Amino acid sequence: MENSAQSCHQTPIKAVLFDLDGTLVDTAPDLTLALNTLRIKKHLEPLSLAEVRPRVSDGAEAMIKLGFGIDSNDDDYPNLREKLLSAYQSCLLEQSELFDGVSLMLEWCQHRDIQWGIVTNKPKSLTLPLLEGLDLMRNCEVLICPEDVVNRKPAAEPILKALHRLNKKPHQALYVGDHVRDIKSAKAAETLSIAATYGYLHHPEEAKEWRADYNANTPNEVLSIIQRLSNNPKMNEPSPTP
Repeated sequence: MENSAQSCHQTPIKAVLFDLDGTLVDTAPDLTLALNTLRIKKHLEPLSLAEVRPRVSDGAEAMIKLGFGIDSNDDDYPNLREKLLSAYQSCLLEQSELFDGVSLMLEWCQHRDIQWGIVTNKPKSLTLPLLEGLDLMRNCEVLICPEDVVNRKPAAEPILKALHRLNKKPHQALYVGDHVRDIKSAKAAETLSIAATYGYLHHPEEAKEWRADYNANTPNEVLSIIQRLSNNPKMNEPSPTP
């Protein structure tokens, strides 16, 4: 599904950058497990996957607020955040898996010489073991984590740094993510954007408000958009949604 484009790119796409959680990898089950590990220790009932899933892309603070009703202003927050990350570190490969269609999408990019990489706000200490365990590091051409930049998403810096490492310009690139910060980052970097609506959205209609250049309901739809943008420059101008 296509939305109004922010601009018309006349050059075929040569690089695709992806968010991680909720875009390439379904990490919600393991993050739910980690959060519930802490809740059980505090004699609280476990939360369901359905309750936790929409908050995963919002980050650790949102997870802790959901699980314990406190935010970063609370004295207990730093300790709980450390414990949550530690619990997650111990289970991050138990149930996490690529979304259906992601492998095909990445293989297509590789075989067509479309460079691909990952730009995430997930700490590198959690990102690297996850990617290695899922065999994504072998062909990933660039990885940008918060430790690599001064300003994380929604700033433009992470995407621009990834493109610099790939020796590509913004008009040659596409960014795919499942959170409003991803689309804001893409717009700030002046790349085309795809909202991955199959990710961790709070409600199905949410992505329409982000005004991404394209919306994709599945990784297969993401691949279809990549194919069009890489093969036919004229397809780089999306049709406005009625």
